[in-house]
Amino acid sequence: GGAYVIEGQTSNGQIYVEAGENQVHLILNGVTIHCEKSAPIYVNNGKKTVVTLAKDKDNTLSDGAQYEYSVEERDETTGEIKGEPNAALFSKKALTINGEGTLTVNSKFNNGIGCKDELKIMSGNINVTAVNNAIRGNDCVVIKNGNVKVNSTNGDGIKSTKEGVENKGYVYIEGGTVD
Repeated sequence: GGAYVIEGQTSNGQIYVEAGENQVHLILNGVTIHCEKSAPIYVNNGKKTVVTLAKDKDNTLSDGAQYEYSVEERDETTGEIKGEPNAALFSKKALTINGEGTLTVNSKFNNGIGCKDELKIMSGNINVTAVNNAIRGNDCVVIKNGNVKVNSTNGDGIKSTKEGVENKGYVYIEGGTVD
């Protein structure tokens, strides 16, 4: 766990979070991360992860069209790929995005931003282009503020599903601008 300020660029790298039950705070301070065979940011575990977009800084995440793990299933109805990670910014646990900077996500593989728990966007300028869902939550997607622009080729702009669990799987937009 802990807070980490991340700067610079890599043409084929990954931020991988393995934090047990600790909270992680990633401060993106002008990063460009491309990961050809997986998610540029992959949160495997941790109590909660907060991604802060540093003020007036541009941050870009991009991936390649094929990930290294073997994907055996694709949902026939939604086209969603079963396997992990399945998004350029992927978290298995609760994920919050905030700050006064910009995050641009270009996903050629599947989803742009994906979370298997609660996904909250509190502020920031977020631009996501993905071949499937641009923003995908499981328990929920909550947008409180910020400027969110999504573009999906084959999926939904913003999606959250949690089959068989009452009061989960919703999208809630309270403020900000969503396009």
